[in-house]
Amino acid sequence: FKVEGGMGSEKLGLRSMVVWVRAMGGWPWLFFEIAFFLIERCSYVASDVWLSAWTTAGEANQSAPVSRLLDLGPVKSADDSLGYIQAYMALIAVNGFGAFARTTWFAHGGAQAAEVLFYRLLHGVVRSPMAFFDTTPVGRLTSRFSYDTEILDSLLVTKGLTCMASLFWLASGLSVVLAI
Repeated sequence: FKVEGGMGSEKLGLRSMVVWVRAMGGWPWLFFEIAFFLIERCSYVASDVWLSAWTTAGEANQSAPVSRLLDLGPVKSADDSLGYIQAYMALIAVNGFGAFARTTWFAHGGAQAAEVLFYRLLHGVVRSPMAFFDTTPVGRLTSRFSYDTEILDSLLVTKGLTCMASLFWLASGLSVVLAI
């Protein structure tokens, strides 16, 4: 990976990210990651909309569009809330599945990318000419291998997942604001 700047001020280029995503599994991996994010975010927004419909269901004038659209009845007793509770529990279960699936899928892809890129790095160094080993100290090679492995194994996975999650949270927030 090409790192610009000194230690602590690294910038990861677009080309490096493309190589990393390809090593994770390419387009098929990315398709499922985006699908899991969409499941998680859509179910989250749907649960918020459902709570809004549920809280206005007891009012005489149901102003929530979901209440009118689904022709939801008023909530006058605990028994009337059972359908609302079951639907809310289903939305929360789908949201939990989406969050678990996106995180697990991303971690699996990160581990796969780390393995693929480590072997590429190892292959490149092992196939180097002997002059490279005469002029490059072993400590520098070991340090570089351990640093690059650390970046691939932990930092890219945690920062990448956080970045993708933030983008999808922003998109879902904007969609709710624009829909209102």
